[in-house]
Amino acid sequence: MSSFSSFDIHSSTTYSHSTWLFYLILVIEGETDKMILESAWIKIRNKEEREFDILLLYGADFISPNFLDEKIFKKNPNKLFICMLDSDTKGYEILNKFEKKKEKWEIFSNKCEEGLCYKHKEMGGYISLLPVPEFRKSLASNEMKKNSKLTIEDLFPDELLKKYGIKEARDANNSGKLQDAKKKFAEESKNFDKASFESFEPIFALIDKIVKDCKGSSLAAQKSLVS
Repeated sequence: MSSFSSFDIHSSTTYSHSTWLFYLILVIEGETDKMILESAWIKIRNKEEREFDILLLYGADFISPNFLDEKIFKKNPNKLFICMLDSDTKGYEILNKFEKKKEKWEIFSNKCEEGLCYKHKEMGGYISLLPVPEFRKSLASNEMKKNSKLTIEDLFPDELLKKYGIKEARDANNSGKLQDAKKKFAEESKNFDKASFESFEPIFALIDKIVKDCKGSSLAAQKSLVS
């Protein structure tokens, strides 16, 4: 199980994409998110090798003490970290903490459809919420903020959420059944057709935008993998 406390720079996967100057780590909340994102990458980008590693939080509460205190950046100076949280109550609560730290963090994207995102002014850290597709604006927005409730499964069409019992478990407020449904859903996501992943493209577009931003900044020299 990977976590901030146990993460070892030497044991993580290294990607050697010729146009990227960073070890890139995408930090997400849980195992089912990882399975879904891996499926989305293959379906959308049509290749299995990713230019980033994935680190699991196993709970969003781990983000604040490590990103705000800059521990993860100082421990891993040659890595670029992008943390992506659900666009829900917890996600907005955490993002609000970064919004208040204006001396260290600044807005990178203020558009929900792109993924609301903040960046560290000096170190290799970005934190964002999941992009909100047009058909899910009733679930999350800058206006709704802490009343938002969009999770990664909501990026898929309703038909799939119904088929795998996620909608039913939510409506019944049955957390145990919901977790089982989410696990099954994630495991089966590799079999979904490409069209089902349409709303995941903004996630990878945001990652591309962040990499481009870093390549044009002073961080590129600090994090260059070129010896």
